[in-house]
Amino acid sequence: MGYPNCKHHKKGRPIFCRTSTQKLAGYKQTRMSCAGFYGGTSGSPWVVGYNKRTGTGRVIGSLGGLGKGGPNHRISYAPAFGKFAFKLFRAAKK
Repeated sequence: MGYPNCKHHKKGRPIFCRTSTQKLAGYKQTRMSCAGFYGGTSGSPWVVGYNKRTGTGRVIGSLGGLGKGGPNHRISYAPAFGKFAFKLFRAAKK
């Protein structure tokens, strides 16, 4: 889910993409293929197990990283959240 800049999405609404991710070889990054993630979507959460009814899920990454978040609006990267990121999140939540 992300909010592209107005140049690419004039209604100012978020875009969504249901897709799979892959590990990016040689980096601690994940990759997804989904069109429309232009500038402005940096920092967008990558969520698994999203429940449309409750609006909940588990964040596994955040768009951005290698190559300014990806080589184009169809391919995006996110740092792979590991044990340290989840430990930090739990500590911040307390």
